[in-house]
Order: sequence, then structure tokens, then C-alpha cells
Amino acid sequence: MYLMVADEADQDGSKEFLVYTGVFFPLRNVQSLSDEVASLLEENEFPSEHDLKFSTGSSPKGYSGRKHTAIKNGILSSAAKHGCKICCYVVPHVIAKRQPHEKKLKFGVNTLLYKFEQFMFEQNVDGGVALFDKSEDYKQKTYLKDAFKLGIWSEQKKQEGN
Repeated sequence: MYLMVADEADQDGSKEFLVYTGVFFPLRNVQSLSDEVASLLEENEFPSEHDLKFSTGSSPKGYSGRKHTAIKNGILSSAAKHGCKICCYVVPHVIAKRQPHEKKLKFGVNTLLYKFEQFMFEQNVDGGVALFDKSEDYKQKTYLKDAFKLGIWSEQKKQEGN
């Protein structure tokens, strides 16, 4: 069984791309990966009261960029060792701006759900769990509930009025 954890970045258009990323974790390896990440944070003295973000610019004030990079590299190496896979949906804002904000986010969600399902089929895995960072930007709870009940393509047709 696999777990997908997904989050979006730069939905406000302040950078060049809208990015929606999902990481696929084999459940049997989640605990050992978590233990390795905790060790990396402790070894590099990352302050426990701060969230670790991928952007080095998000490091706590006064925290070494070199240590932050070492943590990120260690996490990526550990994730690869534990069989994690990553799937990214990337669209330039110059293209995405033609769509309503809600539709841009839903398309990213649909893409990740479809790719997660495809990945599990290719791996001959019968089931998985998809977790998305909480968002109020598109009535996420209702949208995901309908996508689960009806399927992502049924939900997409409902949005388009078909």
C-alpha cells in the first residue's frame, strides 16, 4: 500500500510557476524514513519549533543555509533509499492565469490523483491513501468527497457542465 502526500506552491502567482507535488511513500517504509528524517534534523540542530520547508529562504533566522541544504539532501537520499517517488504538476502562471483560481487548483489535484492511481496500477498495488494539504481555496472537502464517490473524471465533467 502507498501513501501520497500532496501540497501546492506559489498559487498566488508571485513566482513563475504553479506547482502541485505529490510524494508516494510505501507504507512499509514510512516509520524508518521518519526516524531518519528526525535524526537528520537533530544532527543538524534544526530548531524543533520551526517547520522545515524546501526553500532555503524559509530557514529560521540565523540558521545556516549550508545545514539547511544538508538536511534537504539527506531527506532526498533517504526518501530514494526507502522507495519514495515524486510526481509534480507544473504550469507557468502566464498560461494558468487564463483559468479561474479554483479550476487551476482542481486540475492540479486531479492530475496528482490520476497519476497516483496509475502508479499503483503499474506497481500492482491494490490501494492507497491520498492526503492533501488543507486548502479553503476551492471548497476542497466537498470536491475531494465528490471525486472519491464519483471518480475524478466524473467530477471533472460535472465542473465543465457535461
